[in-house]
Amino acid sequence: MSAFPLVSVSGMMYRMKRNAVGLANICILATMVLVMISATASLVAGAEQAVRLRYPYDLANDGTDEYTAAWLSQKTAEEAAAQGAVVTEEVSYSYLAMYVLRQEDVLVTSAVDGSPEGVAYTEGIAYFITLEDYNRLTGESRTLAEDEILLYVSKADYDRDTLTIFDRTYAVADRVDSFLGNGQVMAYIYPSYCVVVRDEAQLSYLEENSIYELAVFWGANLDADDETKIQIYQALRQAASEEEGYFGSLECQAWERDELVSIYNGFFFLGVFLSVLFMIAAILVIYYKQISEGYEDRRRFEIMQQVGMSRLEVKRAIRSQVLTVFFLPLAMAGVHELFAMSIILQFMDVLMLASHSIYYITAAVSFALFAAAYAMVYGLTARTYYRIVSPNGPVNVLTA
Repeated sequence: MSAFPLVSVSGMMYRMKRNAVGLANICILATMVLVMISATASLVAGAEQAVRLRYPYDLANDGTDEYTAAWLSQKTAEEAAAQGAVVTEEVSYSYLAMYVLRQEDVLVTSAVDGSPEGVAYTEGIAYFITLEDYNRLTGESRTLAEDEILLYVSKADYDRDTLTIFDRTYAVADRVDSFLGNGQVMAYIYPSYCVVVRDEAQLSYLEENSIYELAVFWGANLDADDETKIQIYQALRQAASEEEGYFGSLECQAWERDELVSIYNGFFFLGVFLSVLFMIAAILVIYYKQISEGYEDRRRFEIMQQVGMSRLEVKRAIRSQVLTVFFLPLAMAGVHELFAMSIILQFMDVLMLASHSIYYITAAVSFALFAAAYAMVYGLTARTYYRIVSPNGPVNVLTA
């Protein structure tokens, strides 16, 4: 009966006890490389999608009033004509936004007669618009009963059939796939509850009972290059600073793209830089661990042959132990990243990652590339180890 299984198990137990600290260090370094590369690369990969979701229009003004929306419409047309551009699309709609605390199927919010207990601990934000505006902007022709709503929920799960706010309970007639082009939904890390109510009467009821007021969203798309769009944006900002009735916050997609992409690229550079440092540290730990183990193990493998084990059995024992110990930190680093994904994705939401699937794909690609680099390091360091432990000269353990 071959002694190979017994030798392999006992040798593996010895290696694990002997090198637990070194293996843990390699695992930690590998985990840091995987986390930093996958997180920062996913931001760069999803940058354009994040920009378009956060800033769905070339120009937008949120939280404004009807006067400002009308002024912006006229001024944008004038500035576009002066720059040789054309306004291809323009939207505006009234909405009511309020901070809310969800309690099962109830949205609790600050009311005109005082804030209910617990509202200070905001869980999300709710947007309310009328069905007329929704149909006008989406081109649909949906209908609702007086006590029915359409619902879109972002960054949260909501499987209830009803939604209650103040003393009214609404039946969820349908769930829509997206909300109207309002990038604030993307910007908030809180859950967003986007509700379409039947008419102005329902919207007025919500406004009258809350401490919040109706606002107007205005957005426009231009047929022009990014440089021209930025020039129009800067001209509008200058004009807005001189307009007494202006109210709101003007945004430009082209301008914000440059800002956001530069931030993401900075994170990616930092991630690559630190990953290279950690990779070098891991390689050094692996190399010197292999060297020190080689000199310690050489006498042990000589004894194996002296007690009757064949040269082939010795080679197989060396290969199984080294392969297992070497690649175990890589496997555990992958497990650590899997368990850390929920926390990482919360940070990615803060940085406006467009889609979690982008991170999953980037993490898988990063792990595959790192595993390939890790295997190359193994091939280089293992040869030195095999030359040291071979009792009778170099042994090609890889082909044993």
